[in-house]
Amino acid sequence: MKLIDYLIINSRKSPNKIAIICGKKSFTYTELIEKIKNLSFGMQKMGIKKNDHITVILNNSFEFFFILYAAANIGAIVIPTNGTLNKKDLINQIKLTDAKYIVCWHAILKEFLNDKKANFPISKKNCIVVGNSINGCTNFNKLLDYQTNNYALGSNDFSEDTNFIFGLTSGSTSKPKAVVFSQKT
Repeated sequence: MKLIDYLIINSRKSPNKIAIICGKKSFTYTELIEKIKNLSFGMQKMGIKKNDHITVILNNSFEFFFILYAAANIGAIVIPTNGTLNKKDLINQIKLTDAKYIVCWHAILKEFLNDKKANFPISKKNCIVVGNSINGCTNFNKLLDYQTNNYALGSNDFSEDTNFIFGLTSGSTSKPKAVVFSQKT
């Protein structure tokens, strides 16, 4: 089974049960399914598709959870990245993983985009900003607001063997390496 299938099964069993709590916010399975459906649809409208690499620089938050499941639904590959790294190391990791898209907190993304010397490798149109808007980037909340009457989660064509997460590790060599996990891992 694909990751999104587990969420769909649980939402059918317990639609009104709390599925996620983050800080003072909570979401039932019904609310969670709706958010992920809207976000998946919005991300696909942006052009995100199966096997696209998405760098995600978010801490533990409901936004991270939503992005994770929306990407799983699309078949995109998530690269969780540590936002406390220095700018040079973050950019190197983005380049190493061949990320085409980024989802990032406003403050970090703004710093990247304002530093012309940083040579940020992702165009603004492929940036999803969480928090305040940045001109030329897509706002996360806008994606959550998409109305998706006929869009069904789990309907995208790929198998549980599809790559899903690239985990970056330095191991013992201090050179970054990617460990790849499929949807079934």
